[in-house]
Amino acid sequence: MKAKLCLVALLAAGMALAQDSTVWSTGNGAWNDAARWSLGIPDPFADADVRGASQVTVPTGTFVAGDLRIGTHKGDQARVEVNGGALVLVNDSLFVGEDSGGRGEFVLNSGGIYSVMDVFVGAATATTGRANDAILRIRGGTFLGRNLSVGFGFGSSICLPTTTVETSASRAQ
Repeated sequence: MKAKLCLVALLAAGMALAQDSTVWSTGNGAWNDAARWSLGIPDPFADADVRGASQVTVPTGTFVAGDLRIGTHKGDQARVEVNGGALVLVNDSLFVGEDSGGRGEFVLNSGGIYSVMDVFVGAATATTGRANDAILRIRGGTFLGRNLSVGFGFGSSICLPTTTVETSASRAQ
C-alpha cells in the first residue's frame, strides 16, 4: 500500500512540473538523437511533440516523457515507430492525429508503450468540422494505457483486421 501511495505521489509531482514541450519538427531519425528535439530528448518533465514530415524510431532502451503527440497539427505527416524500446508516458496521454489537414501514425513493432493516462487515436477533440487522420498499428510488443479512444467525432471510422483475435484469462481462486 505504501509503495502504491509513493508511486501516486511521484506521478502527481510529475504532473505538476511537466510544462515544457520539446518538439521534433521535421525529418527522420532515432528518438535518442538530442539534436533533433527543440529542448533535447524528452524527459518526465517535458512533453514530446512530433510534427512536420517526420519519422521517429524508438530504439532499444527505455525512454520517458510527460506525454506524446504525433501529427496533431495541420500539415503534419508524422510517424513514431517503436522497435524494441520502451516508451513510458508518465504525465499525460498518447495523442495520434488531431487537427484537420494533418496525419499521425504510431506503430508498435516490438518493445512497449506504457501510458499512465489515455490513448487517443484521432479522438481527443470532437470539434465541429474536424476530420482527424490517425493510425495505430500494433504488430507486437506491449501496449498499455488507461483508455483507448479511436475515431471519436464527425466522420470517424475504425477498421479492424479480418483475422480472429483470441484472448483468455484466469483468476486465482
